[in-house]
Amino acid sequence: MFIRWVGVFFILFISVFSFAENRISVVVSIEPAAFVVEAIGSDRIDVVTMVPSDSNPHIYEPSMRDMAKFSQSDYFFSIGGEFEDIWLDRLVSMNKNLKTVKLDRNLPVKLSNNDPHAWMSPANMLQMGRNTYSVLAEILPQHEGYFRNNLTLLKKKIAEIQGNIGNIINKCHYNNILTVHPVLGYFAEEFGLTQLSVERHGQEPSARHLANIVKKVQKYNIRFIFTQPQVSQNYANMLSSETGITVELIDPLQKDWFSLQEKIHSVLSDYCDR
Repeated sequence: MFIRWVGVFFILFISVFSFAENRISVVVSIEPAAFVVEAIGSDRIDVVTMVPSDSNPHIYEPSMRDMAKFSQSDYFFSIGGEFEDIWLDRLVSMNKNLKTVKLDRNLPVKLSNNDPHAWMSPANMLQMGRNTYSVLAEILPQHEGYFRNNLTLLKKKIAEIQGNIGNIINKCHYNNILTVHPVLGYFAEEFGLTQLSVERHGQEPSARHLANIVKKVQKYNIRFIFTQPQVSQNYANMLSSETGITVELIDPLQKDWFSLQEKIHSVLSDYCDR
């Protein structure tokens, strides 16, 4: 009896060990990248994120200790953006075997500027999910069916989000969307909106630009402005005081991308009949 139980435990140990051996370690720059990679890979992979969600990736500077930890991963899944280039060079210099995967390949929603916030478009996030699936299915072919099922779930949820947002935009005849930081460019492009942004090209706005924003708020009857935790709230509060618009907080760097999109939908819905 004892020998039989030893055999059972040995088999279980080998199974767990083999499962762990099949896992891969992935480093990503920001939480939205972690979201899509984990949505497809789930418990078949280990993901570590470089930039905390409450930090601005444009100015974040990881310590050498952090870089050493990040460089131990097998893969770097890139979501795009100039801020990743500097880190990638450092990571590769510390780990010559680190492989890079571009999540932002063949994105359906494109912008002519250098806007790095491609994940804010649901259509783009779905394509990032497809790209993740393709890579993981190649790396871990024994889990291809598992990854495919996760991609199907992601596709279903994103289709629901697209339908809800599209319906409320059409119903309420939204044309313009105002932000402090220009984070909703891809979102606006997908849903046929125009993004008006206080910040321009990552720079503080001029007095003239702020005056133009005030005029557009009044002209287009804009009733709210999106801001985020990673930027100063001074301009949002100033515009609110000047024009009466409401300040709405979203976090484009949060890990729960579904909740982010649901919050945007909720805000659009709240102002629909006002």
